Amino acid sequence: MMIRPSSALGERVRDAADEAGMTITDYVSTILAREHGCPELAPQTRPTDQTELPLAQAS
Repeated sequence: MMIRPSSALGERVRDAADEAGMTITDYVSTILAREHGCPELAPQTRPTDQTELPLAQAS
C-alpha cells in the first residue's frame, strides 16, 4: 500500500513520527489501526535512534 499525501501533510506526518520516535510507516499504521477500532494490530514501536554495531573489517 502506498499513499501520496500533499507535501504539507507529509511534512507534518514526518515531524509527528520523529517526535514519537517512530518510523513514518509505524506511525501511520498505528493511526490507521486506532481509527479502524483495532489498536491491537498497531505495530510494536521500536526506537529509530539505534546505532549500528561495529563490524570487523574483512582481511
